[in-house]
Order: sequence, then structure tokens, then C-alpha cells
Amino acid sequence: MPETTFITDPEELETLLELPEPVDRLAAAALPLRIPRELAKRIGKGDPNDPILLQFRPSARENDSPPGFGADPLKEWSGPATGETFPAGLLWKYAGRVLVMTRGVCAAHCRFCFRRHLPPAAPLDWGEIAAFLERNRSVGELILSGGDPLGMPTEELDLALHYIKGLSFVKWVRIHTRHPILAPSLLAPDLIPRLKEVEKSGKRFLFVFHINHPAELTPAAARAVGLLRRAGFPLFSQTVLLRGVNDRTETLAELLTRAFEAGIVPYYLHQLDRVAGAAHFEVPVEEGRRIVARLRALLPGYLVPRYVREIPGAPSKIPLEPAPTD
Repeated sequence: MPETTFITDPEELETLLELPEPVDRLAAAALPLRIPRELAKRIGKGDPNDPILLQFRPSARENDSPPGFGADPLKEWSGPATGETFPAGLLWKYAGRVLVMTRGVCAAHCRFCFRRHLPPAAPLDWGEIAAFLERNRSVGELILSGGDPLGMPTEELDLALHYIKGLSFVKWVRIHTRHPILAPSLLAPDLIPRLKEVEKSGKRFLFVFHINHPAELTPAAARAVGLLRRAGFPLFSQTVLLRGVNDRTETLAELLTRAFEAGIVPYYLHQLDRVAGAAHFEVPVEEGRRIVARLRALLPGYLVPRYVREIPGAPSKIPLEPAPTD
């Protein structure tokens, strides 16, 4: 995909959005700026606190190092050795489900990304991954995460689909992506038929969209989501609770309602993973519980996602029960 589709130059972002303060160059060197031009059009000019801008603009606050925050908060690559050897890019955290971290290019660089310090990804060997899974046939669901699977080159995605198609014991293939939301114009027009061809082998694809603010649900994003919905793919959303972005009950209620109207079922509301550089986004758990409790009072139960956090080594995501309403 052409780099001109994205804004990667801090000076260009400053000029385009008439920002009163420059982008922090130290933070931009640690995690380069990347935001789709079509998304940047949704950002209010001259507003440094725009909820979309806050998610992607390098900030001096990323240079802080408070205790409790680290480079690998989920111990995905610095955890204790288990004696098991997995193919490059493969994570096996939970029973029956395996995650593959694809090398697909992300639609944007989220400043709170828990993989922002991950070492450069080694090339994936899909043949080796498939052979490993054949030796571990208890895996019923394959999760493609990232990087963004829909940012993979066509040839690499086709290779992945070729091997996935041959895994008879895999029944579900889950794709975690931000591309249809943040850069819907980049959704490959032939993606759906390619996935439908794989589904003939007895699999079912489903999508989990990462959406943090209702302003991300543009008409173009809704059209892209609509294509996937009409193709029959189950669609879910996950949201990270972020200070200054969506830490208001009304904001989340609007987000969840608009997502459902587009055909997306609310799935998870994540407590921030404590990755170095993202401390300024953290919302205290008790505050998050109060927000979720108010959501339950405002919305039907099917619109309220599960409020969870991930703990390294736990057998599943950990529910964070809502507190009583105020």
C-alpha cells in the first residue's frame, strides 16, 4: 500500500491540523507517527485534545517511566521459559486457541499499543505454523492479530489462507483488525470471496474490530463493516478504556450504540495494559467499574461489553466486575 495513504511526518501533521504545540520528536523516534489521511480528516483543527488525535499523536508524556509499566506487560516475549518451542509469531495463551502475530502493517500506530516495544518480527513460516498445529490438534480457533492481518501483503495473506484451509480441526478463524475502521478505503475488494473460498473447507471467519471512539465510525467505515456483515461474518468490537478519549459514560454509550447499529456486537472493554509510554492513558479500575455500572443502567445488556484485564499466565481474561451505581 502506498505510504502517501498515511501521514508519517510530524511536521505535516502539525501543519495540517494547525496544532498549537509540536509533536514530541523523542516519542516519535520511539514509535513513529502513522495515521491514515482519511482518518486525520476527522480530527478537529487546532484541538490538541481531540480524542482521535490523542490516540495517535506522539506525546512527551510517553517519555515518562512510572513504576509498574514495562516494555512487555503481558510477558509475550520476555516471560519465563516453558521448555516449549513455538514457531515464530505464534502465541499459545489459552486452551483451544492459538494466536498468530502477523507482520501486517497497522492502519495507525496507537500510542497505547501493548506491543509497541516488541522486537522486530521474524518472517512467518506458515508451513511451520501449520505443521505445529497439526501436532496439536486440540486447537479449534486460530486468531490472527498483529500487526494487522488485513495489512499483510496479498501474497502473504493468500499463503496464510492456503495453510489455514488445510487445517481440518480448526473451525474458527478470528481476525483482529483496525483497517476497516481507520482506513476503510484500503479494504481489498476481493477479500470477501477469498475468505468465503476458505470457508468451504468447514471453517468460519469472524472479525473483532478495535474501536475506541464514536468518531471513528465514519460513513466509510460503516460501509466497509456493512460489506463484511452482509457476507455473513460475525462481527464484534473491543475497546480500550483510555483517559481523555472514552472515559465518559456518554462517550462509550454512543460508541457501543453506533457500533451495534452498524452490525457490530460489543465484546470486550479492556483495562489498559501497562506498557511503558502509555501511563497517561490509564483509568483506575474503580473508575472503570463505575463507568460500566452506569452503562448497565443506560443500555440493554447486549450493548454492554465485558470489562476485563489481561494478566500474564492467567488461563483467560480476568473479569473486572462493575461496582454498584453511584
